[in-house]
Amino acid sequence: MEGTNPYRIAKLLNKAGIPTKTGKAWTVVQVQNVLGNETYTGYNTYNGQNEQNGIRQKDVFPCIISRQLWNKARQVS
Repeated sequence: MEGTNPYRIAKLLNKAGIPTKTGKAWTVVQVQNVLGNETYTGYNTYNGQNEQNGIRQKDVFPCIISRQLWNKARQVS
């Protein structure tokens, strides 16, 4: 939210020694994937939104970031 781009976020995470869930270094693409992942807002999409039978469910997972903050973060990245 501070206007930091995905490249800088990856660099800061790596400098701090914070690994990805697989134990590897962060890349720009991985940071973009996290920022774009709607799951952190408590939503889940089954079969993808491009599928005709796609199902979007709310409150499937615990919400760890508000929908408003997630939308703002996506605009910054």
